[in-house]
Amino acid sequence: MKNRLVALVPLVALAACGPSRKEFEDNQAELLRTKADLESAKRDGLKLSGDLSAANRAKEEASRRASETETRASSVEKELAAARDTITAKESALAAAEQERARVAEELGRAKSAADASEKRLADGASRTKQLETALQQRESEVTRARSDAEEARRKLEALLAQPPAPASDALSRLAGEGTEEVPPYQILPLTFQAKKGERIRWTWSIVEGPADLAAEVLDFTICGPDRAKAHGVLAGAEKKADEGTLEVPADGRWTVAWSNRHPSAAFTVRFDVSVKPGS
Repeated sequence: MKNRLVALVPLVALAACGPSRKEFEDNQAELLRTKADLESAKRDGLKLSGDLSAANRAKEEASRRASETETRASSVEKELAAARDTITAKESALAAAEQERARVAEELGRAKSAADASEKRLADGASRTKQLETALQQRESEVTRARSDAEEARRKLEALLAQPPAPASDALSRLAGEGTEEVPPYQILPLTFQAKKGERIRWTWSIVEGPADLAAEVLDFTICGPDRAKAHGVLAGAEKKADEGTLEVPADGRWTVAWSNRHPSAAFTVRFDVSVKPGS
């Protein structure tokens, strides 16, 4: 207690010697205000510290989100590049498919044209076949008729050769001079006469008119003696158009000069001059 009193004395003395009570109170008020300001500053500091911590946490969160966003952006960029590559590949495939479709359409058009042409050729072939069949039937009929006519001509020639010889004056009159006659298909144009050994048979003849599309010699010119043996013969019609010559008669008897038409449907017109001359 004694010590407390000793300590208070200087304070009282100091107070008696120091500022007035008002100043003290002002100081006290200022001190309280300072304390209040200090408390407020502390609270503001605590608040700022909390705000700073929150800002740091927000910054860390923003950084994390930015990293995640960058990662997602990189992934999206990769996906976008892959999608672009896929689109490019699909566009290329689509272009190839369009080209293939155009090629197939072109081939289909060619195939259709070929099919139409084949159908037309088939129809034309069927028509041509029918025409050929008809022509063949007609030709067979003509050949049959021509064979019949040829057989009839052969019988006529044999009958002519079997007839007794005509008077020499008649034969010579037939052989003197020039004549023009038609030889029908599968027909024979004969001239018969009497000749003596040592006489000479002279002839000259030519085709005046005949078919233009011949592929073979079908006109047969022959000279036969009394024994019906051929003393002279030549084929004409396609390339050869005439013949002439002289033959010495080797034996007495009836001689025959004849033109035989072997064409089944076309006739020949022949101009001739045949005569018997005395031997030299």
